Amino acid sequence: MVKYAEDKNNKNVALFQSIITNWNNDNIFPRIIAYFQPIFNYKNSKLANKYGYITSWGHNSLYRTETILELHGFNEDFKAEDLAMGLNISTCLAG
Repeated sequence: MVKYAEDKNNKNVALFQSIITNWNNDNIFPRIIAYFQPIFNYKNSKLANKYGYITSWGHNSLYRTETILELHGFNEDFKAEDLAMGLNISTCLAG
């Protein structure tokens, strides 16, 4: 992610998110999630490419500091402040 963030062509990208894969398949729940994960990743990337936005899942993410500072930081009143930040970034950049 750092390599992509440092690339001069991505200087206007505020949020980077890596693809999430499941590695713990010892129990039934993680195995079910792992089965559907490639479909989710495919659909999510199609939406991201179409609308220029990715959802921040709060892990495997890299934010551009200046963007967070411009938006006055994470709103910690939300339980999912990372998701709220991602939505805030997309709303501010779109408007």
